[in-house]
Amino acid sequence: MKALYLIPLVLVLCLVSLPAAEKPPVPPGVKNASVEEFDKLRAAKNAVVLDVRTEKEFKEGTFRAR
Repeated sequence: MKALYLIPLVLVLCLVSLPAAEKPPVPPGVKNASVEEFDKLRAAKNAVVLDVRTEKEFKEGTFRAR
């Protein structure tokens, strides 16, 4: 009888954890840049850097403005 309750619970836990394992798709026009590419891009005179990190991510480390 306990197994009948356990099976749905395991299935729900598997389904909940599945989306977290996948990376979200990158929207059109957006490019992930490496650290080296980012440094080259932000060195441009017309560059605008928009920091969209969460507060937690920001506290983990910052980059130097130029």
